Amino acid sequence: MAPSDGGWTWPPTAATLIAGEREAILVDTVPTVEDAQKLADWIEASGKELTTIYIAHGHFDHFLGSSTLLDRFPQARVVATEATVRLIEAEAESGHDLKLYGQLFVDRIDSTVIVPEALTDHRLDLEGHEVLAVATGRSDVDDSSYVYVPASPPSRSETSRTTMSTPRSSPAITRSGRRGSRRWPRSRT
Repeated sequence: MAPSDGGWTWPPTAATLIAGEREAILVDTVPTVEDAQKLADWIEASGKELTTIYIAHGHFDHFLGSSTLLDRFPQARVVATEATVRLIEAEAESGHDLKLYGQLFVDRIDSTVIVPEALTDHRLDLEGHEVLAVATGRSDVDDSSYVYVPASPPSRSETSRTTMSTPRSSPAITRSGRRGSRRWPRSRT
C-alpha cells in the first residue's frame, strides 16, 4: 500500500482488549493523543470496565498512550514486568525517544510518560481468572513480554480477546498506581 499524501506517520499499531463479562485488561497503548482517544472510545463502546493496562515492553509506542487512557479510565492500573518498568523509567528520566520521535509524528504525541507499577508475581486478574504476564527476554526490544490467557475459563463467553489496529499512531512523567501518582513536567523543546 502506498503512503497517504502526507506520507507515512508510523507503522500500524495494535492494542488488545481481553474482556470478561464486566471487566477488561488492555495490552499496550498507542502513542498519539488522537489514536489514544480513539482507543478509549473503542474500549468505552465495549461496555467493559477497564481495570488494567498491561505494557508488554519499553518502546514508547506501547506505553505512551497510557496518560490519555487514564484521563478516561482513572481507576485503571498501569502495570508491566519489573524489567519493562526499568526501561520506561530510563525513558522517563532521559526523554530521549520522546525528543527523537516527537518530531516525526504528524499527530501530537502525549506529553506524559506513565511509569507502570511493577508486577511482582506476573499475574493479572480478570474477574477471578488468572492472566499471566510472561517474560520473553529479547524480542522487539530487551526485556519484552506477552500476556497468556489460560484456556480454562468457565465459559467461552466470559473471556474474549479483541484487537484494535490503527493505521498510524501519534512527555510530564507520571508513576502510576492506585495509591497515587507523581507527575514531572517535561518541556517540549
